[in-house]
Amino acid sequence: MRASKRGDQRGTALIMTGICVMVLFALAALGIDVAHLALTASEVQAVADASALAGAQALVKGDDAVTSAQGVAAVNQVEGAPAMIPASAVDVGKWANNTFQVGGSPSNAVRSSPQFPVQNILASIWGAQTTTVSKTAVAAFETLSSTKPNFPLALGSCFFDQYPCYQHGCSEPLTQVPNSNDSYWASLDDSSNTNKSFDDYLPTRCGGSGTPAPTLTAGTSSVYLTNGQVSNNLDSLTGCIGQTFVVPVVQGCGNLSQHTPVIGFATLRIDAVVPSGKNQSISVTVVFNGNQSGTFGGSCSACGTGRVSLVQ
Repeated sequence: MRASKRGDQRGTALIMTGICVMVLFALAALGIDVAHLALTASEVQAVADASALAGAQALVKGDDAVTSAQGVAAVNQVEGAPAMIPASAVDVGKWANNTFQVGGSPSNAVRSSPQFPVQNILASIWGAQTTTVSKTAVAAFETLSSTKPNFPLALGSCFFDQYPCYQHGCSEPLTQVPNSNDSYWASLDDSSNTNKSFDDYLPTRCGGSGTPAPTLTAGTSSVYLTNGQVSNNLDSLTGCIGQTFVVPVVQGCGNLSQHTPVIGFATLRIDAVVPSGKNQSISVTVVFNGNQSGTFGGSCSACGTGRVSLVQ
């Protein structure tokens, strides 16, 4: 009788041990599944972020946003393999009022929505071999509303009518700058002492004192314009050749008021300087640097200065 009772106890103990082992195994498998899913989710989010940013930067450059997003995604990895995403996972559209609109115009944003299957351990016991991990990111380029210009020149808004920027870039050269028609020397602190301000705000590599300009805000700030050349300073600008600068864009063109409102900002490169003679001038090209954009009227829907960033 006692032997039978001991046998029953041993049997119960073995059963309980087996159950505990199974529970421990299940908990271990569950922990592995959860950790695996968390790691993969972070990898997929990184793919979404990187591909959306690449797509938005491609929009600014005028390149194919979908192809660029796919290419950058493939450089990243998910579960040890290149993160290949289909074109259907990338949407081009418009970001406005904290909302992404697929196909919205003008296009200024890209949404990336990659999906990857994850192999399960515990869930596969009940037939769920994989779990799909989905992540989304939206990147957009947005116009800078305020910044500190670093060159004492202003472009009139009609510049972007005279030199069409096509879809996403503006690269036509502008000579005879400033020419009193669409470009002006500008006192960046709105001071009438333009000659002094020109020297103050000219970068040191261009022969100026490199004084930081005040922050200008589109719609509320204004700059003091001077038509024609500041000829006694052109000889110092040779050190600026090949350099890029941020300048204010003002409303209108022609003989503008000396105190003229700022409506946006542009990035330009100085290509050449003629410091003396009959044709004193500087030649510039309005450019993008891959993370710059803007909208302020004229023919150019994306010429100016802004930033590409993740917005969602």
